[in-house]
Amino acid sequence: MDFFDSVFADQDRHRRERSVHGIAIAKVTGRMTDGTYSLRYLGMGGDAPSAPARMMMPNAGRKRGMYWMPEIGDEVVVAFEGGDSNAPIILGALYNSESPTPDQATPSDENNVRTIVSRSGHEVTLDDSPLAGKILVRTKEGRTLTLDDAPPGKISLSTPTGIALEMDDGTGTLTLKAPVAIVLESASLALNVGGMSVAPGAAPGTGTMTITVPTAVSIQSAAISMNAAAITLTTTGTMPTCAVIIDGKPFGLHVHGLPLPALPVTPPVQP
Repeated sequence: MDFFDSVFADQDRHRRERSVHGIAIAKVTGRMTDGTYSLRYLGMGGDAPSAPARMMMPNAGRKRGMYWMPEIGDEVVVAFEGGDSNAPIILGALYNSESPTPDQATPSDENNVRTIVSRSGHEVTLDDSPLAGKILVRTKEGRTLTLDDAPPGKISLSTPTGIALEMDDGTGTLTLKAPVAIVLESASLALNVGGMSVAPGAAPGTGTMTITVPTAVSIQSAAISMNAAAITLTTTGTMPTCAVIIDGKPFGLHVHGLPLPALPVTPPVQP
C-alpha cells in the first residue's frame, strides 16, 4: 500500500467510526449565533457537545417559511446527513414527563383540537368539534379573538378591562362595549340607519350628552320633537326662526332677522 492509499484508507476508517445509523434523541444545550444548536445525546454516554445542529422546518426559504425554534432543555429527535455524526439535523421535539403538553391540548378519540402555545402563554387553538368548531387567538394577558362557527355563528373580540366587540350572525347585530369611552375620529362620517335611539347613562335619567362642532350643526326633518324638563337656548348672535308652537300655543321670540308672519291669536277662554 503506497502513501496515498494509506491516507484514503484512514479517511474511510474515520468516516465509518463517526457514522450514525438511524436517529438519536438529544437535549438542546445551547444556541449558536448562526441559528444552529448544540446538543447532548441521550443514552450515548459522555457530555461532549455535538457538532452544530440545524433545525428542520415544514417550509424554509429565502426570507420566508415557518420559524419555530426549540428552547434550551427541549428533548429533540436528531437525524444525521449521510449518516455523518458531524452533520446533525433536528427533526422535531418530544413531550415528556418534565415537559408535558400545554393545558389547551385535550387528547381524545375524536382528536378535534389543534393548538399552538408559545413559551409565555400566547395561543392559537383550532377546534374541529362538530357543530361547535371555532378558532381562538388569545394573548397571555387574556386579550381574545374568537371566531365561533357554532350555529348560527359569531365573532367576538374582548379585553380583560371589559372592552368588547361582537358580531352575531344569529341576531344580525354588531355590539360594541367600552367601560369608559368610545372615540371615533374621521374626516367624515355617514350614518344610514332606519332608526336611531340615543340613551346616555347607565340607568334611565342619568348621564349627559355633548355635541361640539366648530362650524355648524344642521338638523333637517319634517318634524322635530323635544321632550325635556327644561330647555335652554343660548346664542351670541341672531337666531331667526319660523312659527313656534309650544303646548299648542304660539310662542314669540325676539329676533333680529326677517319679521315673522302674523300668527292667529286665540282669545282667552272666559271662565
